[in-house]
Amino acid sequence: MRALKVTLPSALRGRPGIARRARLTAGGRHLRRPKLTARGRTITLTLARNGVCSADLRLAPGALRQLRAIAVGRRLRFAILATRSGGGRLTATAPARAAR
Repeated sequence: MRALKVTLPSALRGRPGIARRARLTAGGRHLRRPKLTARGRTITLTLARNGVCSADLRLAPGALRQLRAIAVGRRLRFAILATRSGGGRLTATAPARAAR
């Protein structure tokens, strides 16, 4: 993978300075300052030029902001678009439930 694009549910937005609140592990190595941008509901993550096999992104509390109240247990859907090293694209949907 060379890049990941995550589209957030309509009730969530990314905060400015989201890269400071993120911890990224790509290919088994911790990246100190990930190339991470947030515009509206879209978070874009740029990985190594030659690509990585796997990426694990952890956002600290406060990295996202809520636009409206989300009921506990409500389903949220995150759309993920991965760009492969060869230029192909892969899409996936990750469901989650609101905890609190």
